[in-house]
Amino acid sequence: MSVSNGSSVNAASTSDNTQAGKISTHLKVDNIVPHKFGDFGGALSWPVPLSVAEQKLARAHISNYVESGIKPGFGILDYLNSDQPLSTESLQDPAAALEALITGARGQALGLVVQTHLNGISTDLSVSEYALAAVHWLLDPASMENTLRNQVAGFDLASEKHWGKCASVVFDDLRAHLIAESLISPAMAGLATYALLLRKAAVFLIKDIPDSVKYGTTAWFNLAVAAATIDAQSPGKLANMTFAQVMVSAQSAALLDPVVTRQAHASALVDWGVVNGVLERAADERYSNEKLDYAKTAFNQQLADRLETSTLLNSQIPSRKEIALAKLREKFGDNVPFEERVFELAAPLQTIAYSLFLGTGPVSKYSLLDMAMIGGPPLLPMENRRSTAKAAYRCSQCHSRIRRARHLQDRVR
Repeated sequence: MSVSNGSSVNAASTSDNTQAGKISTHLKVDNIVPHKFGDFGGALSWPVPLSVAEQKLARAHISNYVESGIKPGFGILDYLNSDQPLSTESLQDPAAALEALITGARGQALGLVVQTHLNGISTDLSVSEYALAAVHWLLDPASMENTLRNQVAGFDLASEKHWGKCASVVFDDLRAHLIAESLISPAMAGLATYALLLRKAAVFLIKDIPDSVKYGTTAWFNLAVAAATIDAQSPGKLANMTFAQVMVSAQSAALLDPVVTRQAHASALVDWGVVNGVLERAADERYSNEKLDYAKTAFNQQLADRLETSTLLNSQIPSRKEIALAKLREKFGDNVPFEERVFELAAPLQTIAYSLFLGTGPVSKYSLLDMAMIGGPPLLPMENRRSTAKAAYRCSQCHSRIRRARHLQDRVR
């Protein structure tokens, strides 16, 4: 009784610890706030963003403005960092580093040029937000017209080479792409990657994502939905959150705006469907309701299959002996001495073979259970109890079922 009570106490303690952990995580999430610049999209993230015509006009103007100050192989962030370069240590905090560049002398001058050229209304943050918009125009000029969800600076986040890969792989590949395209120097490439992803795909910036959560898996689907709902409500917050904090916040975030949640589900479902061969990727990222319903059905079926497999793996698999005894009792009742060894084999080689199969070592006699487990008796001379031998012969019919059960057991293992 004391052992049982101890187990109950331990179980209760474990449950309490788990609940306490969730509460602690919730409290930490509540304390997380996005940066004052949000997703660092600046004027591009305003509720009413600049028109495409305004963006093109402003980009052409700032290109002329900074052209002489940007060396080949360097980019806009290198230009902003040229007066008082940030230390390597400072670059480890990308949000603070970006703020330092934007609020520095060159950043403010750049923002003022854009604001003046567009006749923008001046506020406390307007110059900085115009400067941030300029950074994105120069890093990702195609984004002014190309609104494809998975395209960033000419880089395909949903590329087939990223299927089944961790978020860090996508981050590193985008960083390498920016360098290869001469959009930024290697020293500032990490900061540029952070800025682009924070605005377009902040899910790749979430901290402590387990290696098992790979792009295109059901686990990634759940993370992507949670991330999209949180990002829609608090742009920029995801970069300060861990995987655990995102998942703990997922349910409450999903309830705040059903429309955003549906859109997040649809986008994540498309990505999952393409990776898993359920959908053919559309160049314009447009999918009919019929295709989305088809992908949803396939997704739910995969979840059901995995749940069934998990249940089988966690269930206790009966041994060959247990299966044989159950079948014998079902056929002949409980009043037969199934385990009493009363049969003997005349052929020595068969005796050795039976012993090896049963794992008992050489013995002279065998039980009805032994014969059922090995597939039935070879009806050789025996001492007596012919009625029991007859039962053994009938029991051999159980062998095929036992073999199937063993085969299933091996497959599950």
